[in-house]
Amino acid sequence: MIDSKIMETTKSILKDFGNTYFSDKGTLKRNKVIEDLDAYIPMLMKALLANQLIHDTYTESIIIDDKSVELFKLNQFIEMFTYKEYWQDSYTKFENKIGLTAGGKFIDETADVVLDFPFKDTVLKAGMTKEDQQEADEPFLHETIAKAEIDQLLEPKIFVNATKYDQENLDGVSTDNFDNDNLIIKGNNLIALHSIGGKYSNRVKTIFIDPPYNTGKDGFNHNDHFNHSGWLTFMKNRIEIAYKLLSDNGNIFLTIDDKEHAYIKIILDSIFGRDNFIANIVWKKKVFDNNEFIPALHDNVLVYTKNKKQAHYNLLPRTEDQLKQYKFDDMDGKGVYKLEKLTAPTSGGRYSSATDFEIVNPTTEEKYKSNTGIWLMSLLFIRFILNQRVPNCWIKTNGKRTC
Repeated sequence: MIDSKIMETTKSILKDFGNTYFSDKGTLKRNKVIEDLDAYIPMLMKALLANQLIHDTYTESIIIDDKSVELFKLNQFIEMFTYKEYWQDSYTKFENKIGLTAGGKFIDETADVVLDFPFKDTVLKAGMTKEDQQEADEPFLHETIAKAEIDQLLEPKIFVNATKYDQENLDGVSTDNFDNDNLIIKGNNLIALHSIGGKYSNRVKTIFIDPPYNTGKDGFNHNDHFNHSGWLTFMKNRIEIAYKLLSDNGNIFLTIDDKEHAYIKIILDSIFGRDNFIANIVWKKKVFDNNEFIPALHDNVLVYTKNKKQAHYNLLPRTEDQLKQYKFDDMDGKGVYKLEKLTAPTSGGRYSSATDFEIVNPTTEEKYKSNTGIWLMSLLFIRFILNQRVPNCWIKTNGKRTC
């Protein structure tokens, strides 16, 4: 077993108390430690808080009556003693509790639907400093047990070998001053995102993520062959920091194929909130994936906003041609529509009476054949066909309303 820095430091402090917290075989008496922590034994608390690592990791300053008071996050510290022996690889919240947590609560204590998977409560660096390096067999760092290691991993890093390009320096010039210039950062994306987190938190308007699809065959040799739970951990870590960077009216776009689409959407729901889901944009691939069943012709772009009430979509204006086509006001006044033929086209592109079909008024049961006159389809007819609402009138090709 490899102890985390926190556990290693804690054991070293506890050894100063003789056999109080260790058996004759040198095994840590966890129950005794937890019991004395719950009892706030003065000597134990003083020894622990005197250590700088434990103090910085598990204390928090708050203001009470204009005075700064330090609180020891005892419950978080005790959690460290309730995990299984294999600290670094633990993926259960407690030794005999299979369910993980979501939003600080155990899954069996909430009514929310969440995605549960091994290593969910860990951080995976999963990235190389150079693109041609193969992925190392790195450990999953547990959020509680390896907090010190995670803090060290994700603390802001200094950018080196920076090159600035502008009109005066088309070939680039070394610089150490970024100001508010656009940046291209090459390196581990998790570390890079956390390195800009302090300056750009809640300021980024648009985030686009094109992650490895976890297919094992699309070119991401050093990052794209994770097992399923490892890939989900990899994505969760990065989406969480992306959420912090995004402004309240900003949007995030994430591309993914069908293999992981359903799983990553649940992670996005849990981080951004289901109410902030905007759309799943389907886009046609240039080269489709063929298989023995049904070829995959498209990928997905999941779109979320941080706060839908403040979201700004920055939509492109309609063209003159679109304005000419979409000129009819919707019944509810919430949009416009254009008229289309209700009959289906043949393979030759022309409309045929053989493809006409019957429309039935759900109230009067009156039937209408589209070949008695070429009917045009609008949002009114869509509602009519779906029995959502009987329209007050419908439109013929001559543009006259028949009510």
